[in-house]
Amino acid sequence: MDDLIPIKGYATFDPLKHCWVGSGFKTFNHYWPHVKMEDYKTVLDDIIQILKFLDTKSAEEKMAMYDDMLPALKHNKQRFYEFSLEQKHRMENIFC
Repeated sequence: MDDLIPIKGYATFDPLKHCWVGSGFKTFNHYWPHVKMEDYKTVLDDIIQILKFLDTKSAEEKMAMYDDMLPALKHNKQRFYEFSLEQKHRMENIFC
């Protein structure tokens, strides 16, 4: 099994709007549409809601969800490496 898990970032700015959205990353919001994950001020509460939601699922349901997520997780892993190189390039050429 791959070591891939869907993780949301937490920061004092809104990473969903400033970094990730529109940068080619796939999201997992359709798995928990009752949680908005749109405001960094409530992201910890949102994560708790997701964990509580997952706690209501059986092991089989969670495994099926993971299997369904796997293509997006693999995509995001690859996109993260690409995104990191893009950001590195931008920083190395910030004054060019």
